[in-house]
Amino acid sequence: MKSHLPATTYHRLAPSTTATPPLLFGQPKVHKPNMSLCPIVSCQGSIFSGIAKECGRIMGPLAGKTEHHIRDSVDLVDKLKGMIIPPNFSLVSFDLTKMFTRIDQQRALELLKQRLESDADLSKRTALRPSDIMALVTLDLSLAYFRWNGRYYKQLKGFGMGKSTSSPMSDIFMEDFEEAALPN
Repeated sequence: MKSHLPATTYHRLAPSTTATPPLLFGQPKVHKPNMSLCPIVSCQGSIFSGIAKECGRIMGPLAGKTEHHIRDSVDLVDKLKGMIIPPNFSLVSFDLTKMFTRIDQQRALELLKQRLESDADLSKRTALRPSDIMALVTLDLSLAYFRWNGRYYKQLKGFGMGKSTSSPMSDIFMEDFEEAALPN
């Protein structure tokens, strides 16, 4: 990657000698009846945090392109302003159980590659080619490990909650799923 990146970017992405292992912690799901814990992997200061942040920044604009995408609660309120829901209609929200950890990594990578290769603005965000970004994202996925209770674990499926690459990858996957499912 050194030959494709400006020196400052390369050094920002390179692992630090003071890197710490990602840690697993639980975030209470206060909106759920039994208030279970959502597992979050804190990657702050980890060996791949620079790569994950840069890839997340590059991938961010590739997601959120569908008409049904809701960025956050403020975006939802803005989209509902002035909307009148008839008495025989209901406003529903679908919740996917453990979505991040259940997404097919290979399918998500295929979709990412398609979006990168068709992104006319990619060169404005990065000097990296789509193949370089794919190599970094694949490396990021292969480094998906965490420490919990003094032991180390490797995440084999899906994406870890708490990584900068997880949200855009999950959004890209779900947007493709949505486009296939909604017409039916």
